[in-house]
Amino acid sequence: MRGEPDDLDNKIIELLEGNSRIPNVEIAEITGVSEGTVRNRISRLLKEGYISKFTLIRGIKGISAIILVKVDPREAEKVTDLLKNRFSDIYEISGKYDLALQIWCREAEELNGVLNSIRQIDGVRSTDSMIKLNYFNRNSLSK
Repeated sequence: MRGEPDDLDNKIIELLEGNSRIPNVEIAEITGVSEGTVRNRISRLLKEGYISKFTLIRGIKGISAIILVKVDPREAEKVTDLLKNRFSDIYEISGKYDLALQIWCREAEELNGVLNSIRQIDGVRSTDSMIKLNYFNRNSLSK
């Protein structure tokens, strides 16, 4: 590992956070380096774990929610394994709850069904859900 990202690395990361599809050539023009330098930097940042993946953020259609799950500690591994098979974004968290799931549903009825199915898993003590109303990112443009 080369160490902490430098100013150029951080600028590249910032540009990719704003638009993960920005061409390397455009990043090079903005940062004043060659496209090859940008390509090599991105490759290294991926390899060293400073960039974990390129992703998308769903549009405004449907419901995006965070589900908090409290788990019986004796069943934590089993519950987590079951949830990992059903959901792609699961976080182990500290505090009152043990897990946080980020999900997307087409409508409220589907979200309710998801919540009910999670509550039926042996070892799940309780859940709480939060519907995301808006998304803000330091690089997002105003609507």
